[in-house]
Amino acid sequence: MGKGPARFGEVARMRLGSGIVVAAWLAAGAAWGQQTFIQIEARPSRAEAIERAQAYRDVFPDAQAFPLRGAWHAIVLGPYADAPLARADLRRMVRAGLIPADSFTTDDAALGRRVWPDPAVTVAGGRAVEAPAPAPAAPTLAPDETVRQAQRSERELSRAAREDLQRALQWFGLYDARIDGAFGRGTRASMAGWQASEGREATGVLTTRQRADLLAAWREAQAALGLRTEAVPQAGVTLTMPMGLVAFERIEAPFVHYGPRGGSGVTVSVLSQAGGPGALAGLYDVLQTLAVVPPEGPRDLGPRSFRIRGEGAERVTQVVAEAQGDHVVGFLVSWPRDGGAAAGHDVNDVRHRN
Repeated sequence: MGKGPARFGEVARMRLGSGIVVAAWLAAGAAWGQQTFIQIEARPSRAEAIERAQAYRDVFPDAQAFPLRGAWHAIVLGPYADAPLARADLRRMVRAGLIPADSFTTDDAALGRRVWPDPAVTVAGGRAVEAPAPAPAAPTLAPDETVRQAQRSERELSRAAREDLQRALQWFGLYDARIDGAFGRGTRASMAGWQASEGREATGVLTTRQRADLLAAWREAQAALGLRTEAVPQAGVTLTMPMGLVAFERIEAPFVHYGPRGGSGVTVSVLSQAGGPGALAGLYDVLQTLAVVPPEGPRDLGPRSFRIRGEGAERVTQVVAEAQGDHVVGFLVSWPRDGGAAAGHDVNDVRHRN
């Protein structure tokens, strides 16, 4: 599936003080009855659950589908032999927007016999290893929905699921309004834009399958960045950074610089210096004189924080800083204007590590 018109500077999340673990799965050899999973979705039919698990599998190699009590089926990640590890991963992935906000941990006592992958396939160490016995053919999926059917299934979505769809549209540069879960004219226009970019009829109402495709593409794009929690002791901060795009380069107080990895063209400079609002205002003036910060673009200086966005012909740079106690902390991220991956969006929760 195509990934839509992703904008380099409007797609990845970097959060100071938050964390993310994309894949830290334990082998599935733990004894049955002692395993913990993260349930990320539930679907009313076996076919829908298998389709959703397959969509997640490109990003989460241990995505699986199990029946629940009644007719519903769960899509889960795992297994974990250690419940605290599962809970920690759950919190990190929810904060990073990789899984739905209403995901939760469960254990194998709540699950029936796995329906996908085939029970003869061992899921371990992030890989599905085929057993000698051939797996049965995948079920035939139901045809896509009409607009009326799509509207009906859409009404059943939770607010968190609706917000995730807006975040995915925002990730691909199609939505720039508030994340509120309300599908007004702006959201509908964004949905129609995504449908058109995928060569589908632009109805402005996503079908169940289209919603699954959009969310899977969003999560795959996030995972491709190599997002992970990075402690920067020299600056006294911890932040989630796209380590698939950058690597540590040098220290140049008050900055810790990360240079491009693999020709990405992305640079990140983490900053931390002593001072309060006065130092913040001085830093605001100084940073705008740097060659890496183009003079064009919006600026916003408040009493205890500022944002700078420089937009040049070749590069885009975003700077965020905040005064916290006796320190100013933040970062500068710069990327090629014509780049295709992701670098700086929705920065918040900046924290200095005391």
